[in-house]
Amino acid sequence: MLKCTGKTILIIFGLIILYLLTWPTGIDPVAWTPKKAPGITGEYAANNLLAKMEIFGKGMGGDPEDIDVDDQGRIYAPYEGGKIFRFDADGSNGVEFVDTKGRPLGLELVIQ
Repeated sequence: MLKCTGKTILIIFGLIILYLLTWPTGIDPVAWTPKKAPGITGEYAANNLLAKMEIFGKGMGGDPEDIDVDDQGRIYAPYEGGKIFRFDADGSNGVEFVDTKGRPLGLELVIQ
C-alpha cells in the first residue's frame, strides 16, 4: 500500500488546486457598456406638487414616526418625546392624546 504523509497530501491538494485554476472554461468575458440613462421623465420628473401642502403639528416634538386615522377621520401622530397627538380630520386642533413616557416607533389603532 501507498503510505500518504502530510507532505504528500499537501502536494496532491496543491496540484488539484493548480489544475482547477488553469482549467480552460471556454468563457471569454467582454466588458459591457450600458446605454445612457433616459433621465427622469413623466410621472417621475421633478415637480412642485407638494409645495402647496400645509404641514401641521410642526413644533410638537420632532417628526412623527407613523400616523393613523380613526373611524371619525381624526389623525393620530406619535412624536419622539413620547406624546401622541390627535388632530381633527383637516389637521387642525392638535391636542395631546396620551403621553407614553417613551418613544412610540409606530401606531396601530384598534377599533372595537
